[in-house]
Amino acid sequence: MPVFFATHSTLSYCDGTVGYPDGSLHVMLEDEAFALLDEQQHDRVRVSRALGLPDTAWQGHRVYLVKVPQDKLGNVRMPSGNETGVDNGWLPGGVHRLGFRQAVIDPLPLADCMLMELTWKS
Repeated sequence: MPVFFATHSTLSYCDGTVGYPDGSLHVMLEDEAFALLDEQQHDRVRVSRALGLPDTAWQGHRVYLVKVPQDKLGNVRMPSGNETGVDNGWLPGGVHRLGFRQAVIDPLPLADCMLMELTWKS
């Protein structure tokens, strides 16, 4: 199942639709997201850093792994590197420098997604 990470505040202010105004939303595979969490020892700073976010990006925020059901996916495509939110780990070919696969989908209603709040070891 495709997933993405998002803070509670991001989800609260998305007006019911998750994704960027440029029509993109980065996703990865659920099993690879859990592997990333394990590899980074469920450490908030390490996970955010691995995803190309600043160390303080999730500080003081509830963070969710947002699951996108297969039947709700729209326009699954290879990232071009020009999408909003691309980090310095982006590589051509849909594989991040840390080895997890990435795709881009169209924005979708948050109501179509399943949210799992993450807990951190540190």
